[in-house]
Amino acid sequence: MENYVTFSVLPVFSSTPSSSVSVPRIREALRVNCSARGTPLPTVTWYKNDVRVPVTNKVTDNEFTSKLVIGEFQSADQGTYKCVARNVYNDTVETSTRICKSLSCT
Repeated sequence: MENYVTFSVLPVFSSTPSSSVSVPRIREALRVNCSARGTPLPTVTWYKNDVRVPVTNKVTDNEFTSKLVIGEFQSADQGTYKCVARNVYNDTVETSTRICKSLSCT
């Protein structure tokens, strides 16, 4: 009988956006990154108001990077966005960032 030892390193963020991101003008492009590491490698998902939003992902051997891209920022895009890193064991970490037009970011 063979014994296998598996180990897990909880997800940890290697980069996160600041707690507040202000966009200078309506229709301006916005890109925000969130990256995580761990064993097994976690996936990173973005949510706005608990609804999953489309992102661009880049995966390497030791890091999962997710980029939130808003091509033309509109007032309706303002809000709190949550970045969640989760591994196959359902271990999670999360961080939030408020995205708003610069004068309304208070």
